[in-house]
Amino acid sequence: MPIPKCIKCVVLFQILELHILPLRKRGPVVVFLKRPGVVCQSYFLLETESKFDNFSLFLWLHPGFSCFSTCKTAGEMDWQIPPDDLAGHDSNMVTFSQPKSFDGDQHTMLSSDDVLPPPGDIQVLLLTSASVSLNWSSPQGVKGPHKFRVTWECDGETSSSRVKGGYHLKISSLQPGEKYQFSVATEGEDGRQSRCVSASVFTVVPPRDLKVDHVKDTSFTLHWTKAEGMEKVPQRFLISYCRPGTDLHTENTKDCHKTFSNLQPGTEYTVSVSTVLNNGEESEPVSTTICTILPAPDQLTVDSVDTTSAAVSWNQPPGLDQTQHHYQISYRCPGTETHITTTSSHSITLSDLKPATEYSVTVCTVLENGRQSQLVSTTLTTVLPAPDQLTVDSVDTTSAAVSWSQPPGLDQTQHHYQISYHCTGTETHITVKSSHSITLSDLKPATEYSVTVCTVLENGRQSQLVLTTLTTGKEAKYLSIKSGVD
Repeated sequence: MPIPKCIKCVVLFQILELHILPLRKRGPVVVFLKRPGVVCQSYFLLETESKFDNFSLFLWLHPGFSCFSTCKTAGEMDWQIPPDDLAGHDSNMVTFSQPKSFDGDQHTMLSSDDVLPPPGDIQVLLLTSASVSLNWSSPQGVKGPHKFRVTWECDGETSSSRVKGGYHLKISSLQPGEKYQFSVATEGEDGRQSRCVSASVFTVVPPRDLKVDHVKDTSFTLHWTKAEGMEKVPQRFLISYCRPGTDLHTENTKDCHKTFSNLQPGTEYTVSVSTVLNNGEESEPVSTTICTILPAPDQLTVDSVDTTSAAVSWNQPPGLDQTQHHYQISYRCPGTETHITTTSSHSITLSDLKPATEYSVTVCTVLENGRQSQLVSTTLTTVLPAPDQLTVDSVDTTSAAVSWSQPPGLDQTQHHYQISYHCTGTETHITVKSSHSITLSDLKPATEYSVTVCTVLENGRQSQLVLTTLTTGKEAKYLSIKSGVD
């Protein structure tokens, strides 16, 4: 005789009917135990490997209850166990034997009028260390409003509440750091209840008020506060942190702060902190992300400047020896758009600049992911070009004509020229001209003069001087001859 598998039932109520439904000639059998007026039902799946012509069902009955059982199949076959048959069974075990004439193709006709379907799966959301929110879905196959009986238990203490027309319940005043079992059953108008759906949770909540300070290029400090209501509960904290593409690092501490060091500059780290009780139960983690500082270039220096170009350099930021990076250089003068260029080296020559113009220059470090450091900046002023090709065109005894060419790059710049000249032992004469030539007058004959010319902007800024010398001509002497007769 094949022996059914997985047969165990603790029956807490008097059994009035036993229904057996064979699903096919070979394989599982579904057994239904029910009592009219009582919601709680027992369902069992019995497995056999042969045809159902002879097998036994073992029911463990609760002491103190009598049992009368009938089973009606589609063929109106009865299974009857009179209450007297229970006498003398010390093990409270009753055996039901299937009649030989049972046809495995026949099916039991089940009535579900008295069966209340259970709620859908229950979800428990831990709100605080002392409160939870329960949610469940509507029972299948039942229309109209429903009532539910919600029960929760901790350390042998049980509480319950009835919910009408809804599918959620908030429960407060729980004990922090304890395990609670929650059950929900559909409740009928006559007080019958369906089987329960259950879930359990530990009232362990994560820390709060995560704060980050002292963020540097290779370190930062994280602070947090114990969860509200758990200040007096013995606990530790599990800290996990990692950066993208690396393994997770974990640490355990009793403190409410942690300093992370030896980190990569300019890198985003994800840090999670969980509360851990002495019994090993752990809360959900609370997380934050922190970016270490990307260091900026060091010691930005202007190495040289001429009329239309300038050379600048800087040092590599510390801690980036193993990190791919480059530098972004921006420069502009007032009233113009910013020019942006990049380089992997630590210096650059800026060209095509305007003469005699002040430029602001900034440099920052850039990672491959586009993240930029703070800017370092400096200013430089290109050189104002001096007049070109200063020439003495003509000289006589008391005057001289000099000329020069306009400096390159000043076509769009307002400027003029300052001319200075003097001879030894005399004061310098200064004059200005907008043209490219001048005639110096009132000079002394046969005298050497030093002449300098410089470019002058409207803001008074002057170029370097260009110099030349000239010597005025000698004054002609005339001999007077008188004519007459002695």
